[in-house]
Amino acid sequence: MSWSAILLSAGGNDLIDAAGVRPRRPDGTLVPLHQRLLLAPEETAAQPPGVAGPARWISEPGWAALAGFLRHNLGVLVQRRDSGPAAGRPLLLHTYSVPTVWAHGVPGQAREGWLFPALRDAGVPAAEHQGVAALLFQRLRALWLAADSDQGSDPLPRVHVFDSAAAVTLVAPDPAAQQSSGDWANEIHPNRSGYRKLGRAMGAWLVGVLARYP
Repeated sequence: MSWSAILLSAGGNDLIDAAGVRPRRPDGTLVPLHQRLLLAPEETAAQPPGVAGPARWISEPGWAALAGFLRHNLGVLVQRRDSGPAAGRPLLLHTYSVPTVWAHGVPGQAREGWLFPALRDAGVPAAEHQGVAALLFQRLRALWLAADSDQGSDPLPRVHVFDSAAAVTLVAPDPAAQQSSGDWANEIHPNRSGYRKLGRAMGAWLVGVLARYP
């Protein structure tokens, strides 16, 4: 089958899932650093003086493993695209708006959200929750932008990335709310107004990209 384009929303769930791996197992032993994104408080306290701010809480081996996994799989997808009838068609990605760490998720599934319980249970102080989440999403954004075939530092052929994090400003929620607030339905998903803003901007971008592939 041949496609006009392949549109992906990629990496967000992987990042959320990886952040949800608690530093310690139920028996109290530490999970290997390459299998998690967050450090335990005693590991953060042992960081060298040059590691400051939210980066103190991030497992660099864990981030490297996640970034390598995502980049590798994107490369495999590009290879598969170019080995079939859709060879040379554009592969379209987007970055993510930085969510607000907010104890509001989906009843029955993630009542307290996704990032909030992960950061809390890892021992990250509440005052640093937002900074840590923002840094992780900024890193994911940089990873995808690097793959952009037009301006990326490590481009993949005919991969185009809509930088929604820069192109669209979403109204942050009130962290005290327990319902849709600002442009967000819950901690990580926009509501209708948020998706409307994103859709309008991305739609115009898509038209411009597809015009290059008659």
